[in-house]
Amino acid sequence: MDSKKYYYAYHSQKNCEPFDFKKGYGFSVEGKRDKIETGSLVFVIQKLKTEKKYQLCGLYEIDRHYDALSNQYPFRLALKCIVRLEPYINIDTAKLSALLPEVDQGFNFWSKFHKHFCSRGISFNNKLNEDVIAALTSLLPNSTLTLTDALEELDKAVKVSSSLSSKERLKRLRKAPKQADRITVTTTAFKRNPDVIVEALFRAKGICERCNKKAPFVRKSNGEPYLEVHHVTPLSIGGDDTLENTLALCPNCHRDLHFGINTKIKMR
Repeated sequence: MDSKKYYYAYHSQKNCEPFDFKKGYGFSVEGKRDKIETGSLVFVIQKLKTEKKYQLCGLYEIDRHYDALSNQYPFRLALKCIVRLEPYINIDTAKLSALLPEVDQGFNFWSKFHKHFCSRGISFNNKLNEDVIAALTSLLPNSTLTLTDALEELDKAVKVSSSLSSKERLKRLRKAPKQADRITVTTTAFKRNPDVIVEALFRAKGICERCNKKAPFVRKSNGEPYLEVHHVTPLSIGGDDTLENTLALCPNCHRDLHFGINTKIKMR
């Protein structure tokens, strides 16, 4: 489970306009706003007078606190969109109730959905437990990809874009949202031997072991020449995590070996 804190907020029937995360979320009491840490996440559900169903608006991150003293709710949270739902998702309250734990709030005749999400003062009142987070997350579209899948999707989209004229791309850009959607990606990483990395960099002495040029810059953290340690036979296909299977490379050579046409390597 994610270590971040999750909350819930209700955009109720008192509101005539649909929820807009760009306008943030407001409180009438400063102290309640200030208890919410930046970096926390919040699910927002709305029920407008004009709508018959409850709707899940999305998942958002608390970006910062700010004041808008002329607003009815002056103590506000600025939000960043984590999962954008366009249009908002209509909620099957009976189906969601079946996924939710029992809770002692609201009226006895209410469903578990109403008790969890429609009681007075429920917005940002308490951190959500894992069962409630899982229930709300189940409503979100499946946006979990492997890192490879995500890169392949982007590559395909770039090829499609490249087939268009500049005029067509600019037309699409005028209609495109300015903020990029976030997705969750899963990836497998190898636990690399730090001695191999350090010794390969020591061996190179600041010189790229492919093009024989000096490292292009120094690291901000320690002032040492910036080179990247590359496995000649990738770990993903069974290559050894050994000094003999590595080269210390400048970023250009490293990218060229992964994405360029000329992939021949001469080992020292």
